[in-house]
Parts: sequence; C-alpha cells; structure tokens
Amino acid sequence: MTRLSFATCNLWLTQKWPARAPALERFVTLFNPDVLCLHELQPATQAFLDATLKEHERVQDPFPGWANESNIYSSRALLERLEYGAADVGHPEPEMRLFWTRAAAQVRLRHPPRRHRAPELPAAQ
Repeated sequence: MTRLSFATCNLWLTQKWPARAPALERFVTLFNPDVLCLHELQPATQAFLDATLKEHERVQDPFPGWANESNIYSSRALLERLEYGAADVGHPEPEMRLFWTRAAAQVRLRHPPRRHRAPELPAAQ
C-alpha cells in the first residue's frame, strides 16, 4: 500500500507563540507528516520549524509570502520538489497567495495499512 501523510496548521502569526511552540513541536515530532502546509507563518515560527523538521525541506524563494504567510515542508527522503508557485488570487494583502508545490516520490512508498486511530498527543505540562 502506498501512503503519504499530510498535515496543515494555522500558526496564528506569533500570538502566544512561546506557549504554543511546545505543542507544535510535539505534534510534528509525534506525527512527522510527509508534507506540512502552514498558514500565517512568520520568520520566528519558520526558524523554529526549520530546526524541528530537520528531515524536511521547505520552499525557499525570494517572494516574501513564503516567509511571512505560508510555506510547505516536505520530506527530503520521500519527495523531490518539481515545481512550486504562489498564485495571485486577488487578495487585498499582496503577500497572501495560493501557495502550492508539485513533487514526485523518490522511492516506492510502502507502509502498512493504518487500522487504528492516530495516537493522542501527550498532555501539555
């Protein structure tokens, strides 16, 4: 069976970031999604995720929206990024776009079928 895991997360800019950072770290460490799509990204949260997701790469592009709005992290071991973009959809804020990426699997993916619920996150301390 071929399986890729995807997750999306709205980071709420940097509101209450020191209190939320440990929960995000637990989430990405526990679930380790193959692709992680982020919204309301900021340089501080991007630096945190770069350090946490060492086995992933993100889109690195001079368009400021990739650092100040959204980005897409993907597993280096599983996916090869073929192309990416930030489509203008007419939003009044110029850095807000429809961010996308197209990738190809680098290896044949083999994962056992998941017949159980995902583990629950540990309670925050």
